[in-house]
Amino acid sequence: MTPLAVCDWRTAPAAEILPLWVWETSRWRTLLDWDARRTWAVAEQARQAGSLPGVILSGPDRRIAGWSYFLRHGETLQIGALHATSVPETDRLLDAVLDSPEARQAGQTMLFAFAAAPGLDEALRARGFVVDRYDYLRAAVEGDGTLGPAQAPGFDSWRAGDATAMAELCRVAYPPVDDARPFALGNDSASWHEYITQLQDTEACGVFLPGCSYVVREHGRAVAAAMVSRIGAGVAHLSQIAVDPRMQGQGIGRRLLDHVRSAAALSGYSRITLLVSERNLAARRLYAGQGFEATASFVSAVDAQPRRSTRAALESGGAITFR
Repeated sequence: MTPLAVCDWRTAPAAEILPLWVWETSRWRTLLDWDARRTWAVAEQARQAGSLPGVILSGPDRRIAGWSYFLRHGETLQIGALHATSVPETDRLLDAVLDSPEARQAGQTMLFAFAAAPGLDEALRARGFVVDRYDYLRAAVEGDGTLGPAQAPGFDSWRAGDATAMAELCRVAYPPVDDARPFALGNDSASWHEYITQLQDTEACGVFLPGCSYVVREHGRAVAAAMVSRIGAGVAHLSQIAVDPRMQGQGIGRRLLDHVRSAAALSGYSRITLLVSERNLAARRLYAGQGFEATASFVSAVDAQPRRSTRAALESGGAITFR
């Protein structure tokens, strides 16, 4: 068997890459109810411009057998996809990404991708990553058309300035140490605010829907909140939900989820989706009781021992070592 070659995908003609985007768009639509056409169009523009690095595995006939793309965000290299059909292909792609100039200059590497690549979990652990799984859940939106935004005491529609309250709420609600979480890696106020602002102001997780997003307040203080976005025709996505630890166990999360689903139904949505970590047993029980079912699985992985970037090491005069 002729070995596959590893190539920089930025040098590939658009005609060779187009089938990848068509396949990916179909998979997102089928498994996630997500209309990703605009996302992949922007990604292709960035690839052609040379600002979105990636690698492909191809044979002499130029048939692409596997691929991955990644980018630098601050000091973190973010791997956004890794597609392979065998364990050796998974290993080769992962090594190619981790040996790239972008990876060598990053202080940390993280991955969040479909879990379909054979042996991906094992390959990541063997290279020093902490690995977690996230399930993508989907349910029908149920509402009787009687619940309006002002009918639940303490439930306020999202308003300007709530991103700051939501960021702080997430900071205290999430575990302070979670080495495999794919967002807000620093777990500090700045990291959470950047993450929540992205959900609100960009299309990183669909188009934000302030009319379906809510903050629960008690004596003027945010004690729970949910952010919802539009990801496709008739499909809403619960991009973030958090409850203050001091208020957990009182049913606030369930009531907030019910309220969001009713509001989505009133706004014309028929389905709602979300992501949940396999380790979040309490949330999984809540969603199972609400009729959510898994349609896809994702791998989340972060360096167990983050590296310092070349720039940071040079500025401090320290020695530079890479994995």
